[in-house]
Amino acid sequence: PQATIQLIEETEKRLGVKLPGLLRSLYQTQNGGYVGWLFAPMRSNPRFNTDDWRGVFSIDFCELRPLEYLLTLDDALQDYSEELGDRVPKNASRMVVLSQRYLDVTCLDYSQTGEPKVFIADFDIYSSKQELRVDDFATFFESLKRLQS
Repeated sequence: PQATIQLIEETEKRLGVKLPGLLRSLYQTQNGGYVGWLFAPMRSNPRFNTDDWRGVFSIDFCELRPLEYLLTLDDALQDYSEELGDRVPKNASRMVVLSQRYLDVTCLDYSQTGEPKVFIADFDIYSSKQELRVDDFATFFESLKRLQS
């Protein structure tokens, strides 16, 4: 189902943020759900190999959270707080989780003024995945590629 403007605004008020315009439009098309296997480049001019790309939206989960289930990274990691210790970013209360599978998260980072940055990380101590930061949601969205078979 599509999200209404009212639901978007209620979610923004609850979280104390303004969602990026493109993300608002996407929610008006579909209120979360399956997005497929999407990858973001880890560098400029990425090659076609696993080192140059990072799965987003928890790659084997492939879901954008519906607005009703958006929460801060601080809240999302509560169940893991003892395990994570000081690995949780200090600004976790200013990050909104768009997707999460265990400790692998895709967030909007509102810790600085202006458009929120996109932050992707896997906080699992055994993970070899690198963190990814993108300056804004539109740039992030435009860079996404689908897995080709």
